[in-house]
Amino acid sequence: YLYGPKTPVTSFRVDGITLRPRVLVTLEVTGGATDDVGVGFFSIGSWVTMGLFTGRPGVLYTARAEVVNYTTRTEGVDGRYRQVPRGSATNLTLPVAINPEDANRIWSALVQLKDTPVSVFASRQEKFRYLSSVGFVTSDLSPENQAITKANIFVKGIV
Repeated sequence: YLYGPKTPVTSFRVDGITLRPRVLVTLEVTGGATDDVGVGFFSIGSWVTMGLFTGRPGVLYTARAEVVNYTTRTEGVDGRYRQVPRGSATNLTLPVAINPEDANRIWSALVQLKDTPVSVFASRQEKFRYLSSVGFVTSDLSPENQAITKANIFVKGIV
């Protein structure tokens, strides 16, 4: 948004819900008579935390977010155009420094995610909110040295 009011984005995260084979989750969203309210994404599952060591972040400063626009536009020879608005998605590239002792645990978790769209947050800090998306995760892991294993996390965002 370059002009006009900014839309507030609020997210809620609830931890510690015991998930059993037959769990029922009820979500109620309310607002005032003139308020627009809605749910953008609702996810149930487990969080996999990656980081170098306890209390230290793992995502490196070369992380990237890319907006992919699926709107199509055809332009005529006279300059007129026809545009079909479609959604957009956010792709992420997140290099993460992890403890080599955690590499097998993280690799196993990433392999389990291969066919499931998931929520990905690079940081809980507000200034890095753009480094979050919902999408399909792929990754590669490589030992950098004896103290650090690097995981490249790629998220192909969904519309």
